[in-house]
Amino acid sequence: METKITTDKGIVYRTAAKDDLAAIVAVHLECFKGYFLSELGRDLLHKYYLEFYAENPELFAVAEESGTIVGFVMGMLDGSTARKMFVKNNMFSLGLRMSALLLTLNKNAWSRLIGGFSSLFKRKQISDEISSSSVGYGTLLSIAVLPGSSGKGIGQNLVFSYEELIKRSNYNKCRLSVRAENTGAIALYKKCGYLVYKETESELGFHKML
Repeated sequence: METKITTDKGIVYRTAAKDDLAAIVAVHLECFKGYFLSELGRDLLHKYYLEFYAENPELFAVAEESGTIVGFVMGMLDGSTARKMFVKNNMFSLGLRMSALLLTLNKNAWSRLIGGFSSLFKRKQISDEISSSSVGYGTLLSIAVLPGSSGKGIGQNLVFSYEELIKRSNYNKCRLSVRAENTGAIALYKKCGYLVYKETESELGFHKML
């Protein structure tokens, strides 16, 4: 059941319904051009998010403006198996897509392949540590706002909406990771009260007590 989390300046923040996944994928593809998951294509990306939604639908929230989804946030709790299930349930399609990407010398695909097929859909060192050893933590995996809706505080409100969902799941800690070059996201998380707990050359890990 959809639940309104809050409304601010005409933007409605609510939990996502399964039917919202197509719009979530569209926002992802618009906001994360050049990222590995985006290069899998719309169908596989939809299946990726579907695995997480099926596992914890309460951890998806969207921002809606005039009835149109303009942003979303999603994540997982400790012990999530959604990534493994995505790979297991789509092995053939993933193999075909990866082969096509490798043949075109796609940099992201080759980088992931070097790390081993089992880690294709994990983020790097920091995220692996989060998912394997952060007992008691929820993890924010993805957040995006369409460029045309930026500057309205939607990103910050989506973070706060996700924190509310984490607390409803009886967790009081949240972690996330972000690319080191993503200065906009880094500034957002710091503004939302997140602290850096680990840093590598390519990635920063943030956490916050809720």
